[in-house]
Amino acid sequence: MPRTGRRPGAGGTGEKILAAARAHFARVGYEAGTLRGIAAEAGVDPSLVLHYFGSKEGLFRAAVDFPVNPADFIPRLLAPGLDELGERLVRFFLETWDSPAGRPLLALVRSVVASEDAAAILREFVTREVLGRLARALDVDQPQLRASLAASQLIGMAMLRYVIKLEPLASAPPEVVARWLGPAVQRYLTDPGVTAARPKPTIESMAASAQVSLSDQLNRIPAATRPTVKAAIKLVKAVAPKAQEIRYRSGPPRSKSMMWKLVRYAVDGDNVVGIGTFSSHSALFFYRGRELDDGSGLLQGSGKDSRFVTLRSPADAERPAVKRLVRKAFKIGAAAR
Repeated sequence: MPRTGRRPGAGGTGEKILAAARAHFARVGYEAGTLRGIAAEAGVDPSLVLHYFGSKEGLFRAAVDFPVNPADFIPRLLAPGLDELGERLVRFFLETWDSPAGRPLLALVRSVVASEDAAAILREFVTREVLGRLARALDVDQPQLRASLAASQLIGMAMLRYVIKLEPLASAPPEVVARWLGPAVQRYLTDPGVTAARPKPTIESMAASAQVSLSDQLNRIPAATRPTVKAAIKLVKAVAPKAQEIRYRSGPPRSKSMMWKLVRYAVDGDNVVGIGTFSSHSALFFYRGRELDDGSGLLQGSGKDSRFVTLRSPADAERPAVKRLVRKAFKIGAAAR
């Protein structure tokens, strides 16, 4: 794949400009970013920015290290027409990430968890340079909103596949993942119903929603995971019987790769432990999991603070190691008050 922008020598002026550009774009966004401001942060003359990167757009692409120019590949994605456009887009991103040329971009995806700057610049690039261009080419209403929604699907997919490594998404071939997720991306980009106005909820409908109990919520989740979720709830209540039980008001997720958050437990308003489920397994997630992580491998995830434990059966919730984690989580929560 052809690279975009003029690449600087390692450790030289160009690298200083790139570092300043990443920080600048992450802080103010592409539209508000200026070459003069980036040059000032890098401590160089603005003419050097143009010398290395040609334009603000070229510098932005180089800062993200995207291996191909969106202006080149978007026409190719659109050429076959609108049918299965979502699948082609998902497959293109996966093949790009998986290719040798996509390694810097994949490193950026992995750094999103620990770096707000990385998250901001990746989100801005995918939304503006890729999906924004695509939505404008489709001549649809609210292209920026549609681009943002599609970006959430693509970046979420990357996080689950490459960072969290959630199966079966992590090891599925790109064409299979494209069939799974393509329809959702297609809907965000082209379905008129996505942006159609909907009636505001009435007081009566809000009250009815609030009356749904946790037991009603449990009856709606997959039967295969219901005993595991109940075992997890029993464990938390046994460890912290006085904890506040706060039910999530979310509905079923649109994708099997998404977790359905069900309930969380808090101490004096501070969340400690949450419980959610997928179609085939459940999870205990800890809001201050980074402090709990002892390196044993039981806790999974690499978020700034949260971690989770996968529960595949009720017996997993009864494991002594899991019970110790829950007890320790509430001790940390009590000590922080």
